[in-house]
Amino acid sequence: MKFRNRLGIVSTLVLAAVTANAQQDSTRTSPGATPPQAVAPAPDPHGQGARHPAATPKPAPGARTATRTVALPRQRAVPFDAVTLGVQHRVFHDFRDVHRVKLNEEFLLGDSDYSARVVQYLPDFQMDLASRRFFSLSAQPNNPAFKVVVRKGKAAQDTTWAFLNNPPHFGARSYFAFLVLKLELPGRAPLLPDTTSRLFKPGGGAPDARHAPAAPAATPTPPRPDTTRTP
Repeated sequence: MKFRNRLGIVSTLVLAAVTANAQQDSTRTSPGATPPQAVAPAPDPHGQGARHPAATPKPAPGARTATRTVALPRQRAVPFDAVTLGVQHRVFHDFRDVHRVKLNEEFLLGDSDYSARVVQYLPDFQMDLASRRFFSLSAQPNNPAFKVVVRKGKAAQDTTWAFLNNPPHFGARSYFAFLVLKLELPGRAPLLPDTTSRLFKPGGGAPDARHAPAAPAATPTPPRPDTTRTP
C-alpha cells in the first residue's frame, strides 16, 4: 500500500514536470518568426528625462552659434512742405538764383536752357562709401539733403545733392550747384542753415575754390536770373 502511494506521488511529479516543459516549448520562437517587440515604458512627464517643449539644448563650450539678422521696420521720413534752394554757377561766380519748390516740381535755372527738379528727400543723409549707396539714418531732419536732377531740354545732364549745412557740389556738365537756404516742415519752425552767409552771397562773390572743379575749355554764355518772377 505504501509502495502504491509513493508511485502515485512520483507519477504526479513527473506529469507536472512534463507539463511545464511543454508550456516552455510553446513560448519559444519558431524559425523565421518575428520575435515580440519589447514596449518601452512611457517617460514620466514630471520625472527624469522629461523635456519641456520650449526648452532648447545648450551649445557646447566653444561651439559656434548661428546668428540671425532681424530686419527693423523702416522709418517713414517726415514730409516737408517746401524747400528754398540757392543756385550757383561754377564758372560765372556772380550768378545767383533762388527757388522755393516742392518735391518733383520743375524750375528753370535763370534764362538758360537748363531746368532742375528735386526728386528725393533724405532727412538724415548718410552715404555708404563701400557701396556708394545713399540712405537716411533716421526719419528726423538731422542732416537734410535733397537730390536734384538738372536737365537741358529733355536730356538729363547732372545729378547732385543739395545740403543744409554742407558745401554745394557743382555738376560736371551743367556747372550748377544747389544749397538749401530754408526747409519748411509741417508743424514746426523752418530750418535754416548755419553757414548761409559764407556759402551763398546773394550779392555775388566767388564760391569756395576747394569745391569747384576746373573751368571748362569753352566758356558758355552766362545765365542770368529770371527777373520776371519773385523768389
